[in-house]
Amino acid sequence: MQSVAESKSQAAELSDLDPGIAETVHALRRCGVPTYESCQGGPGHTFPEPTVRFSGGREQGVQVLGLALQLRLPVRALKRVWRVVDGEPVGPHWELTFYPPMKRLPGGFRGDSALSNSVHCSHTGKPPSP
Repeated sequence: MQSVAESKSQAAELSDLDPGIAETVHALRRCGVPTYESCQGGPGHTFPEPTVRFSGGREQGVQVLGLALQLRLPVRALKRVWRVVDGEPVGPHWELTFYPPMKRLPGGFRGDSALSNSVHCSHTGKPPSP
């Protein structure tokens, strides 16, 4: 169980997110996905399309993709990315990209209030097991 301080810290982190991707990041984090970068995409933003980056090994990418689809997020692509920093590849890292704007799929988005028994989430800070 989280302490009050941890809950306030997480709320502050989420308030710093782009409004167009915050609900998606919050839903993924509630399920234990270790996100570390996100952007709602579009002109004036870091990414051209809504993007969430997360860490994890080989298996986590497919697990998080499955979770995102269960949450009915409008996933466009799952990518394994190596950034080039000072001429050296760094990574790999996972990226989920989404169709803009972040609209809910038919049947509704299963975010905070609906993370129910139909979507089994882990609160361990690790991506859920299949």
